[in-house]
Amino acid sequence: MSHPRPLAPPSASVSSQASSVNEKLERRLSGIAFREDPDTLFEMLDHIGTGSYGEVFKARVKVTGQYVAVKLIRLEPTEDLDEVLNEVNFLRSCAHRCVVAYVGCYLKKGSVKGQKVVWIVMEFAGGGSVEAAYKALKAPLEEREISVIVREALQGLSFLHQCRKMHRDIKCGNMLLTDSGEVKLADFGVSTQITKTLSKRHTFIGTPYWMAPEVITSEQNGSDYDFKADIWSLGIAAIEMAECSPPMFDMHPMRVLFMIPKSEPPQLKDAKWSSEFRDFLRVCLNKTPGSRPTADELLQVFTSRQHLRSSIFLSHNTHHTKPVAPIRPHPGKLHPNNQRPCLAHLGRKTEPAKSPGTRS
Repeated sequence: MSHPRPLAPPSASVSSQASSVNEKLERRLSGIAFREDPDTLFEMLDHIGTGSYGEVFKARVKVTGQYVAVKLIRLEPTEDLDEVLNEVNFLRSCAHRCVVAYVGCYLKKGSVKGQKVVWIVMEFAGGGSVEAAYKALKAPLEEREISVIVREALQGLSFLHQCRKMHRDIKCGNMLLTDSGEVKLADFGVSTQITKTLSKRHTFIGTPYWMAPEVITSEQNGSDYDFKADIWSLGIAAIEMAECSPPMFDMHPMRVLFMIPKSEPPQLKDAKWSSEFRDFLRVCLNKTPGSRPTADELLQVFTSRQHLRSSIFLSHNTHHTKPVAPIRPHPGKLHPNNQRPCLAHLGRKTEPAKSPGTRS
């Protein structure tokens, strides 16, 4: 079991700066954060990952026994409060079955004098990330599994984009699987809202291997990018599921930043993948953003019978318009006949976690 480690005592000047940060944060969290001490509500369990701006832990609600995920963000004097609050506000406004559910936010005194820790409490996805799934398998996912995950991720992206929100860090590590088989987009620390006065973004942010060419060049030449950057990243994530890593993963990240804008769009290496899968990647990984389809346009492919055979999202049974997901158990659990550990069942629903707190 891993728990947050205390930080070294700060200097007097740092303590003063921390106090100023805390005062600003408390003002801005007014009406958002719950007033209870989160330690009285949640029992911290295992460390389950590192998200943007913080460590993520599995925790148990003491009253109900329900599991939740808790991201702990220790506030430093130089911390950009807009970045810290961005994820809270983003999650609060995103209620969708394909987006990890927001439970609550708490402000807790840290182990260092004057320091505060923000607790962002979210729905716990017991199946882990898609990245963890293929690593547990030690093998690529099957095409029909990839199609289900990508389809559900598109549902989440469609919702976000309709709300004029960009995720900006789509990858298998940020796609979670629940115990009942739902796919959830997670980690919104670098997500952004597109407003009427800011129709596009030119901020260089995200994870290099999954990054769209226009995102990389935006910092270099001041150009813009929009929702289509998420579509590129989803295409790269689909390759990641098929090959257990994104393209160019053997290269240094700085080299990748140079290569992506100058290289041809990546393709699947193995000839076993269907032409429909390759066509899907071809349209997602078009280097001209305006020529990429939207999330809604991609979703229309497998809701229309006339496009059935031009989509990877099919069951290979012409009587069905949706895939029939293969039955594969949770990572870490074995078949009765001791076959390899596999994925959780895909495609079922679960209820989001309820908050145990009371708003201030």
